[in-house]
Amino acid sequence: MGIPIGNTYTATASGSVWRPVRCEHCDVSFAYLMKREGIGVADSLLWSRNEAAGEEASAMAQESLAVQLESQWDARPCPGCGAYQSSMTYLWRKARFMNVAFVLGGVLALCSATLFVMILFDFHPPRAAASGLRWASLTSFFGMGVAWYWSQRLDPNADAAKRAGRVEPGVLRKEAYEERVAEGALPPLSWERAHLPPA
Repeated sequence: MGIPIGNTYTATASGSVWRPVRCEHCDVSFAYLMKREGIGVADSLLWSRNEAAGEEASAMAQESLAVQLESQWDARPCPGCGAYQSSMTYLWRKARFMNVAFVLGGVLALCSATLFVMILFDFHPPRAAASGLRWASLTSFFGMGVAWYWSQRLDPNADAAKRAGRVEPGVLRKEAYEERVAEGALPPLSWERAHLPPA
């Protein structure tokens, strides 16, 4: 058991921003609500700066949140034609890969841990069981490579027609957004850069 030498402070900051988009496929303008969370961590060695460390963690969380809201974007389909923008393709494919990698990674971790325990305690299971664990580990390892290759070849707009005209939660067409702005419910947006990802 380690000897404590101070406190570690963790702070979180949540925020959101409306991101304007002009569809490169059908020229429809829309906006979507992007939510992010920033995390900050700071240490107070020997409890010498507890208050300062807490404030530092909070400031780091706010800074992290500001950077995310300024530079990131989400993959959201156009409410007009249902297509994703080219700048969103990578995010869409990454999400599909992570779903598969999470399952395969869990299998790989479980098999690896089981094999490690067997080696550590000099346990000799039936040959078929040991062979099955090794094959499961290898299959999961190479499966993640195959999943990555597969995800990079997927076309996010293959089924765009099925999504056409569908407005997802957190998405507003430009006309609807401007109506909310006129009511004072939403902040105005710069639609001139709507066709570009954040700088």
